[in-house]
Amino acid sequence: MNMKLCVLACIIACAPPVCASTNDPFHLATQAFSEGNYQKAAESFLALTQTDDSSEVRYNLAICYFKLEQWREAQKLLLDLVREHPEDDLISYNLAITEKKLGNTISAKKRFASLSLKSLDEEILQLSRRQLKNLPQTDNQFLGNEGSGKWSIGAKAQMGSYDNLLTPSREENSGISDSIFETQLYFRWQDNEHSNDRWLVTAFVYQSEYEKTKDYNARFAKIDVRKYFPITNGYIHTGVAIDSSQLDHSGYLQNVSADIGAIKRLGQSSYWSANYHYRDISSLGDEYNVFDGNLQKLKLALGRHPSATWDWELNYQVIDENRQDSNQAPFFFRSYSPIRHSIGGRVRLYLGNFELGLNLDYRDSNYRKENSDFGIVNTLRKDNNIKARLKLEWSLSPQWSATAEYGYTDNDSTISTYIYDQQVIKVGLSWQL
Repeated sequence: MNMKLCVLACIIACAPPVCASTNDPFHLATQAFSEGNYQKAAESFLALTQTDDSSEVRYNLAICYFKLEQWREAQKLLLDLVREHPEDDLISYNLAITEKKLGNTISAKKRFASLSLKSLDEEILQLSRRQLKNLPQTDNQFLGNEGSGKWSIGAKAQMGSYDNLLTPSREENSGISDSIFETQLYFRWQDNEHSNDRWLVTAFVYQSEYEKTKDYNARFAKIDVRKYFPITNGYIHTGVAIDSSQLDHSGYLQNVSADIGAIKRLGQSSYWSANYHYRDISSLGDEYNVFDGNLQKLKLALGRHPSATWDWELNYQVIDENRQDSNQAPFFFRSYSPIRHSIGGRVRLYLGNFELGLNLDYRDSNYRKENSDFGIVNTLRKDNNIKARLKLEWSLSPQWSATAEYGYTDNDSTISTYIYDQQVIKVGLSWQL
């Protein structure tokens, strides 16, 4: 079922024919909604149901009632729509929120629990799990905001230590141990927050400060624009992004990227996904010209949500990097253009206000050309990389959470410079609104 909110019908130029005429009742209703006049929009959609009893019209009417906080009216419509379209996770989520607003905690819990098991929309799945954590234990208690609005902001600060730092990008073994302090800020905005057919815009800023190795200090900023399209038992997503980074307050790299992917349900609790990513890489300083080029990545995944308390995912990805490389003949040549194959998996456990995640990955990298030292020693670089990460997140409240993380990496290579192992420990505190 492809629900179209009235806001979207007004924005998209290629709107359905029913919106083509400015005198058309559906168009007038959607226009009122887009102007924020929800009462007028509700009256118009209600009148329209006398001649058009389609799911689309009734859904738009339900969302008008939702905006007007007329929960009883919204509940009646959404209950009928859920019976007609039980596969539509978005309708189920909006109904669960409505039940929550009415104080029907038990009913809301059941719907959120079901969505936390089977929803393929990652945002709906995570929001449902968050709702389960924050719902009161008895009915008819004060219920707060559902946390699914058009915008949100967040911040995170964490500190930690590395027992072996790697030189940026080159991943060369430095043998230096150091402590780090990181800060992150993000902003997210989405239109049609009650629709699977939506736009999503995110902005992200990151900064790191090392105690000793100040030349490794990094700054990073990214903005991402994404569009979601609902399909039967899943959705398609596509997006573009641009990011820029600095090292030691000097220009480092700038990336422009695009991706397209899909995710579909297999039965009630399993899913598969595929994603293709392309990135154009440009250096922001002469010393980093060797990294100019592009990257392509294809990722395939299979996952399952066996219960509300845990889920797992397995994935395979291939990455093709084409970089400028470093050629200072006849002294040396360095290749930074590998083809990488990796397999990995993750398991997440949900225990009350705690979430525990374990990630394991194995990556094989084969570089295209031999590294050369003074034209005498020629070595084709091949790396085998094993990485493990254990992360614990504790939800202190709907806005605050604490995290603890341990990571281990072991890299074996045909070139001794790139042989290393590394451990990292971090703790942090996050806030979001």
